[in-house]
Amino acid sequence: MRVALVINQLDLGGAETIVCRLACGAAARGIEVAVWAVRGLGRRALDLQRAGIPISSLDLRRGLARQPQALPVVARRLAAELRRCRVDLVHSFLFEANAVTRLAARRARLRAIASFRSNAFRLPVERWLERATGHWVSRYTAVSRAVADQASACLGIDRARIEVIHNGIPVAAAAPPTAVRTIGYLGRLHREKGLDVLLAALARLGERAPRLAIAGAGSDREAFEREARALGLSDRVRFVGAVDDGTAFIDAVDAIVVPARHEGLSNAALEAMARARPVIASDAGGNRELVLDGVTGLIVPADDAGALAAALTHLIHDLDPAALGAAAHARAAQLFDDKKLLQRTCALWAQVCSEPLPFGRAEG
Repeated sequence: MRVALVINQLDLGGAETIVCRLACGAAARGIEVAVWAVRGLGRRALDLQRAGIPISSLDLRRGLARQPQALPVVARRLAAELRRCRVDLVHSFLFEANAVTRLAARRARLRAIASFRSNAFRLPVERWLERATGHWVSRYTAVSRAVADQASACLGIDRARIEVIHNGIPVAAAAPPTAVRTIGYLGRLHREKGLDVLLAALARLGERAPRLAIAGAGSDREAFEREARALGLSDRVRFVGAVDDGTAFIDAVDAIVVPARHEGLSNAALEAMARARPVIASDAGGNRELVLDGVTGLIVPADDAGALAAALTHLIHDLDPAALGAAAHARAAQLFDDKKLLQRTCALWAQVCSEPLPFGRAEG
């Protein structure tokens, strides 16, 4: 079986990490895998190159939002490359890749799987795309039940066509913290990820606030740095930039906070659980499918600095972080090991390859 994976870009990020794990794991199983990036390559491309996975870029530098007229051109190019590589199936991740891939798959007469990674279906173009081209997609995957349900409701997709496959991560032995003195944020520095809510929560705690280490990059970094200074948090908050090794960052903190306004299934929370760290997460997307409130961490309402401040106080002063971390580690090992991600995804690929094309001869 030859499988193409298509994603917006290959820089640091949750979806990019999952694509790398899938590509390397599938190749180890004897599946021929190649990866295409719509916008360009990035730091995750090095991981794929080291693993011997073929990678290519479609070089759409400015993105479809700024140049929608490029969609048919890029789709034709991808279709030609997919035909040249004689792939059996193409699996896409994130909106731009989903848009390009379904057009290319139809042109190349290939089966396509589209993946939903977030619960933020806010763009009218997403609804239009599904109405116009959804019948060209053989199957969908969603990173959580919450995302699958919302995709079905917002985009009008038959829920039975959406397969829920949670993110997966390698889980090794890890020691939980005995106290919470430093908390961490790991993710993109964009407003929708809710870092401003976390900063506001720390400001409410004043001298009782823990130290906060922030790992990640994004267009809103300078705004968040100004916000931290304005709130008087300069002595407690440290911006460390993008990190290649999330495990080392998590090991250096005592708990992880995921304050996102919109979320699919937080990779930061999953990585924290695999390292036996308690997680405080917003009640967004599939976070409740990861974090068991009061057992492996705490769940708080999204966009609520007061509730997040109260949860931080509860974690630091009332709960046993070692017990929470140990329970989080056990849950990650039982339900979210990366072998389950690979097994379920490869099984879906094989199933879709055995099914008829989703369009008739007149459409090919």
